[in-house]
Order: sequence, then C-alpha cells, then structure tokens
Amino acid sequence: MNFSYMPILKALPSEIKALKHLVEDDQLEGVIPLMDVPLVKDPTKDKIPKRLESSTALIEDQLDEICDNLASVLSNKYALIDNYRWEPNSTIETGELVISKVVHSLIENNVKVIPVIGYDRWENETYKQFYKTVHFDTAPFYCFRLDKTAIEDSEDPSYFLDNVDSILKDLVLSKDKVVILIDAGSLFNTDEDTVLDDYEHIIKLLSKSGYSQFITAGCSMPTTIDKAAAKDQTNILPRKEMSSWQYIKRTYENLNIIYGDYGVKPAESAEGPAGIGGNANAKIRYTIDKAFYIVRGHMVRGEGKSKEKQIWGLAKKVVESRHYMGETYSFGDKRIKLCSEKKFNGGHPEWIVNDTCHHVVYCLDEIRTYEIALGTVKYLTV
Repeated sequence: MNFSYMPILKALPSEIKALKHLVEDDQLEGVIPLMDVPLVKDPTKDKIPKRLESSTALIEDQLDEICDNLASVLSNKYALIDNYRWEPNSTIETGELVISKVVHSLIENNVKVIPVIGYDRWENETYKQFYKTVHFDTAPFYCFRLDKTAIEDSEDPSYFLDNVDSILKDLVLSKDKVVILIDAGSLFNTDEDTVLDDYEHIIKLLSKSGYSQFITAGCSMPTTIDKAAAKDQTNILPRKEMSSWQYIKRTYENLNIIYGDYGVKPAESAEGPAGIGGNANAKIRYTIDKAFYIVRGHMVRGEGKSKEKQIWGLAKKVVESRHYMGETYSFGDKRIKLCSEKKFNGGHPEWIVNDTCHHVVYCLDEIRTYEIALGTVKYLTV
C-alpha cells in the first residue's frame, strides 16, 4: 500500500476500539498508526481496578492487557510503536525494559512492528542498546521521532545533524531506510507561520544531508475543550497540522512528505488511562476541511437521571449542519445519526471512538483529494 497517513494515537481502549471499527469497515488502507504506549496505573497514586488487585507484577500485567488489545486489532498489520510518555529506561518488575516488553509481545502476536527512535532519548545507553540489538525484520523502515527538543537543537545545525547522523550510524542504517517524523506536538498556541518555519527548517537541513522521507505531525486541539468552544456553543477550530502539511507537500515535490496528526485528542491529553474526566463536558469533535467543527455542551456530571440527554441535541446540530457527511460515511457518522434520533447516547470513551473513526476516514479523503489535485506525488510503498 501507499503509506499516506500516520495518526498518533494513545494505545487506550477507545482508540483501539476505533481502529477495530476502521479495520472491520476496510477503512485503514494507506494508514499506519503510531501507537503511543500510555503510562499505566501506579499503586502509590492511583486506584487499581479490581481485576488487578491481586497482581504481583502490576506494570507487566497492565502492559500485557495493552499488548493483547493492540494485537487483537493490528495482527498482520504494520504499526509504529513508541513509549514516548515513559522514561527511556523504565522497566517492568523483572527488570526488562518497558519498550522491550511491548515490542516483543507485539511481534510474538504477529504485529508488524515499525520501530520509533526517540531523538530526545538516544543519549540513554540502556534505550540505545535495546534498539541496537533488536532486529525488526518485517519493518519497511525505521522512524526517527524528532520532537520539540530536536526542533530547538536544529537552531545549531551542525550539532543537530551530528546527533541525527549518530543515530543512523549506531543503528547501521542507510538514509533511504529512515522516515523522519517531525512531531511539533501541541500547536494550539503556535501561529501557523511558526509551525511552517519549524517544519521547513528541519526538512531543508535533513534533505540537504540526504534524507528524503518525512512525516509532519502536530495537534491544534487544546488540552481542554473550553479553549476550543464556549459552553453550549459551536466553533470552527483550524487544523494547522493539515494546512501546514499541504503547503509543505506542494513546496517540496521532490520529497516524500506524509501527513501525521494526533487524531481528535490533544497532544498533551488531559484524558487519563480510563478516558474519563470528572469534569468532562459533552462534546463532538467533527473533522472538516482543514478544521474541526466543535459542538460543545456542558458538564455531564449529575445528568445521569435526566430523561433528556444533552448529547442528543449536540448530535442533531452536527447532522443538520452543512458539514455532516452522512450516516454511511463512517462508524462514527452512523453513531452521530443514531444519537440525533435519541437511539444512542454513549459515554465519554464512546465519543472518542466515534470522533476518531470519522476523523481518520475524513483525513484519508482529504489527503487523497489533495494529492490528486497536485498531480505527481511521491509515495512510500510498504
């Protein structure tokens, strides 16, 4: 397939369930997700679920659950795997590295793991040695993840290029075996010119050095919904990650530039492992052309006994808007239509599923439409 889109998703139940529906509907062609392994519950800080109360290896058991869920959806499929939220030398109870535990579990369950190498973590010797000794035989490429640390380092080009090339040398890779992920993270408080400058600066530096395959990624969604729309109001929130990618794509026609984003959730998500916030607002994050159509309600806590659910009205706003793509467009669109007819309401985790399903399908259409308009486009075939 032609690799066109890389959503960065937390490997949490809602995101995994969304992938399941997308796989069942055959709507993942061209998509390779980057699954960020979430931090697991800490018994010194968090309430432990009953199913794990008797666990003697709590970290390992939680990671086993995550890996089993991922494998149930991504078996025989490509997936980029990272532990970005963890310390690079984090271990499970046996002393095995977290990233080692996850990678080996997924490979054993037939997931075609593509390694994600953290620029910000390469100085850690334990982390480095793991990636130097493991052979990713089914991986069509390695992904070098350059986050804000790398973007800052790139202001000193010699230092930055030496660091990137040292990773390449340590892994004994050729440059055509590497895809550079420029992960700008949260873009909500960053103007689009700055976003473009950051992407272009790194692309110019690395393309002159011989790298030709890139992913630009970022997230325009704020950490809390109140910054995206006022209570009980709608708003159009520009997706700087898409408009920036389109500019980069047409400007650097000789390079392979893949689109990446964070789905519908913030890059620094306030939504924890359970996917539930005590002060959560009812909301639908509906992806449209280079933007999100945000339909926000108010706090859902306390309305459990109410016969009239506010989410019904929010779904009706989406269905009656000029943006709605129709109930057959995706699993999420079908759910929105049912909700508008008061046949479904669902909790916060279920709306992450709905919004993510619509988002992935819409982004793929958006990417393909733009690439057709450009004409000649380079693809990374896997």
